[in-house]
This record gives sequence, C-alpha cells and structure tokens, in this order.
Amino acid sequence: MPARRCDRVYDLGEKRIAHIAAKAWGTGTSRQQELEDIRKEGNLDCATAIMKVVADYGAQRLSRAPLTITELEHNLDQEAALCDFSDVELRKRYSQLDRSSLSSQLTSMFQRMSSLDVKWVVRLLLKDWTLAIIPKN
Repeated sequence: MPARRCDRVYDLGEKRIAHIAAKAWGTGTSRQQELEDIRKEGNLDCATAIMKVVADYGAQRLSRAPLTITELEHNLDQEAALCDFSDVELRKRYSQLDRSSLSSQLTSMFQRMSSLDVKWVVRLLLKDWTLAIIPKN
C-alpha cells in the first residue's frame, strides 16, 4: 500500500501540487483560483478538484504517449529522494537531483495523464487515501 511506504516521503503539499498541475496545463492564476473555489464550493479534496480542472481544461493537452508505470515509479522515486525523511539508499541513488528539474519532470508527467490518472497520482503524492477507503459495512 503506497500510503504505508516509509521509504518514500514526498514533502509535497496541496498548494505546491496544485501549482504544478496548473503549470502542466498552461493555466494561469485565474485557474488556480478556480481550483480553490471548486474545492471550497464542492467540499472536495485537492485531488478531486484538480481532476475536475484537468477534465475541463487539460484534455486537449494530452499529446504525448501515456505515462507508463515504470516511468511513474522512477519519477516518484526521484521526488522522494529530495526529502530528508525518505530512505537513505533512495536519497543516495538520486543525490544529483535538484528541485527545479524535478518540478519540470512532474509537470511533464502530469501532461501525459488523463484527469482520472492525475487524481490518483495526486492522492498518492499526498498519501491521502481517506476518500478511497471503503467502510466495512
């Protein structure tokens, strides 16, 4: 379960992820404000709100081949390597990375995903699975 992995800590908050997502689809500050309004009005989590914005404004931007699981794993490892709380071996493997190059990788990764894919990757990055948990009853 990704939420229980202690070796990967992403150190990404909702605001930074929303900023990266807005950058991925060429949306400006008005779209970022719209994202915040959607979250507040619909009482939605960050991932669902981003999915709605991507579905409305980002669908036409999907031009490259879809992201593979291997590429996603590689990008997630790199993102986690920048956090001091991630596994030491992971940080050593990617010690040459810097935050700015990784931000552009995340932007590129988001551009290659559908709105539903983005929603679940955002949840994975935030390690927030509360809306995905099915009650026992």
